[in-house]
Amino acid sequence: MLIAAAGLLVGLAIAARFASRFRDAACGLVIVGAYAGIVVKEPGSAPVAVAAGPGALVVAALVVRSLTGRDRSGAATAAAAAA
Repeated sequence: MLIAAAGLLVGLAIAARFASRFRDAACGLVIVGAYAGIVVKEPGSAPVAVAAGPGALVVAALVVRSLTGRDRSGAATAAAAAA
């Protein structure tokens, strides 16, 4: 169980980096759906649920940030400014 949770955390780190760097909402939403599905499918495994549940929320927050078109300084990105 702990190995599965560790694998989920590694996947979360990769997904968070990807979503943050490329600001691709579709890929982020796929990860959110996958992690939410893991939480639903594995309710009896506490380490897996603890890793996947907050992981889905972290990536969802990154997706929301990418959809608002803001960078770290709070300024609009070039794509959002052009729209």
